[in-house]
Amino acid sequence: MSASFLTLLKSMKKGKGKIFTRWRHADTYTHKTKEALKAGGFGHLTLHDLRHSFSVAMLEGGGGMKALQKALGHSEFRVTADTYADVTDDGLRAAVNLVKLGPLDLFTDKK
Repeated sequence: MSASFLTLLKSMKKGKGKIFTRWRHADTYTHKTKEALKAGGFGHLTLHDLRHSFSVAMLEGGGGMKALQKALGHSEFRVTADTYADVTDDGLRAAVNLVKLGPLDLFTDKK
């Protein structure tokens, strides 16, 4: 976490275990995000889509699963792994290619 973001978080007024205290009900965040997405021309996306996309991008960018667990605020590692550890085709290809098997290419469709 960047020092400036950490400073920002520390400067925020503490709520009842929440960083964001502007709205009382958690669903308000979902509704406000949806409104913003629609206004921006991305009405087909949801807050979950954004969270999931961030998670996959973080993992494929080299972020570890434990770091992702902390970033998402999950108390259980299993929740993070089971829910957000999807692997894209490019991510799978890159992971498999870490294993050196000589000239063998596991992703070639040549017959």
